[in-house]
Amino acid sequence: MPGLLPVSVFRLPAKNTPTIVPDLTDVRLEEAWDAHELGPDELRLYAVSGWFSLEREDARTWRWAGRRAELGVWWAGAPRQVRLHFKVGGAGGRVLRLRVNGAPLWSLRLPSGPAVMQEIEIPLATGRTTLEWTLEGKLFRPGRGDPRQLGFMIENPSLSAP
Repeated sequence: MPGLLPVSVFRLPAKNTPTIVPDLTDVRLEEAWDAHELGPDELRLYAVSGWFSLEREDARTWRWAGRRAELGVWWAGAPRQVRLHFKVGGAGGRVLRLRVNGAPLWSLRLPSGPAVMQEIEIPLATGRTTLEWTLEGKLFRPGRGDPRQLGFMIENPSLSAP
């Protein structure tokens, strides 16, 4: 018949393996707390949500948060205990709480004055571990044209074996 085009049909083989969809909740896709080189026994912490930009002065690195913020850790080995080291600060009198993978673990009434050193033993799960910080109390404005509302600050967080 005039006007008809020839049609070709090809049989395509089925794909043997399904396509693997990436896990968009993988904590390693988040911003690292800071970009320093890790030692052989160090684990990377990730600023998952709620944190303002990283601030630096000499060997100090810190981030401010408002009422809630989350850190994440990825661990490929068997579950284990590790120590979380950090300094914490903010306006005195507010209570800061830490939940690890949803379980309450630690709380502190923030002191007035400089940041204070803390060391907490935490369970590290295989895969993702979530550290959720929540503040009870009023937020404050730092002043000098800074529009942020701040609650607490975490400085130089690191993880180590007990």
